[in-house]
Amino acid sequence: MAVLVYTGVGISSYPTSLPDALADYLGSDRADAFKDRVDALRQEAWLDRDEWGANDLVAVTREIEDRMRVAHPELSEDAIQALGWTFSYNNR
Repeated sequence: MAVLVYTGVGISSYPTSLPDALADYLGSDRADAFKDRVDALRQEAWLDRDEWGANDLVAVTREIEDRMRVAHPELSEDAIQALGWTFSYNNR
């Protein structure tokens, strides 16, 4: 749920970073650790354009989501989609 809250799913019309919403949801003490974790996941869920090959944004977004599912089975499908949403929005 931390990925969804911090990314702004259901809160914002575009992916963002909401540390205050995360603190409200988890409490201040836990929010910093989860913020760092979500930031690391967002960095991991990234490919530079020169790594896309002949693929379009939709295909690369699906590739990233698939990669994150395998690398992080602890993440919910909603969290995976939030990471894909963030990647896709930032590369439109």
